[in-house]
Amino acid sequence: MAKKKKKMEFSKMAFICTTVLFGSVIAGSFALMWYTQTTDALSYLITATAGLTTTATGFYYHKAKMENLLKIRKDYNLSFKELQNLTNSTEETCEDTTYGEDM
Repeated sequence: MAKKKKKMEFSKMAFICTTVLFGSVIAGSFALMWYTQTTDALSYLITATAGLTTTATGFYYHKAKMENLLKIRKDYNLSFKELQNLTNSTEETCEDTTYGEDM
């Protein structure tokens, strides 16, 4: 019996592709800056691909968070309301934390 190859998820593929693209642009920009002795590549190429990579990373981690919440809901037999209360209380705890402000 042959094992079926598990197909890679689109979000994971997009995350990997954008990360590889960003790494290539960084390496290419360094080579271009070394060759031309200017830093013009920093202002355009790196900024554009960094935005793309940041967006893809944010969506990927948000998707992973949602999948983990669904696993928690299934494992602990929680309702959507209980799960929502659990995530909201965690977010409120993080938002209440103040850094560097005088009390």
